[in-house]
Amino acid sequence: MTAFNAHGTDEALRWFKATLMMVAISMDDEPYREARHWIEHGQAEAARELSGGKSHTLTLKQRTTQATWTVTPMPHLPATQQADTSM
Repeated sequence: MTAFNAHGTDEALRWFKATLMMVAISMDDEPYREARHWIEHGQAEAARELSGGKSHTLTLKQRTTQATWTVTPMPHLPATQQADTSM
């Protein structure tokens, strides 16, 4: 399992697409076609889901192996305040 913290929907989807193709290129034709279909047609739906606060998941299966990508929006957290160290 790998996790990546993105700073927005566009960055999250770029990560999703890049890692998806790194794995899919080594899979059989059918899961590879599913990955290509997501790249060509699935990103808009994923962006809508993330913008609406929902997670987006894609699973590719090959024989007894399955790879799942999930992008989950996190609530915006305020930046931590630095402690005043002046004397």
